[in-house]
Amino acid sequence: MSRSFEIAIDDPRAADVRQLIDQHLAFARRHSPPADVHALDADGLVGPEVVLFSARRNGELLGIGALKQLTGREGEVKSMHTAAAARGQGIGRALLDHLIAVSRDRGLPCAQPRDRVYGRLRAGPVAVRPGRLSDLSTVR
Repeated sequence: MSRSFEIAIDDPRAADVRQLIDQHLAFARRHSPPADVHALDADGLVGPEVVLFSARRNGELLGIGALKQLTGREGEVKSMHTAAAARGQGIGRALLDHLIAVSRDRGLPCAQPRDRVYGRLRAGPVAVRPGRLSDLSTVR
């Protein structure tokens, strides 16, 4: 089954991406206790230890998801969010599947979604290879 959107690395500082990140932060703060809000702002999603992917259809931003390397052997799924108008179309599942595939390609074990919401999309660990997040641009 082919998708009607593309997933690729994106810049968290791009205006539309930053806006969706801000919506993600507001959503997390509205629906989670303060101690459980681990979402990163746009600046927190910039750096060699983090790579952010977006899902787009004809240039329109549908959703985002990121991988953050925590240690040499551990990573974490971050900032998964689907635009309200794009929900129910499989965007979140496709982004998470993409993050898992990229992680496995890189061989880093133990990268797990921190939030229980991701568990509804897919159970089990995600993998990301140590020291390799900075060159994820080679994966499409």
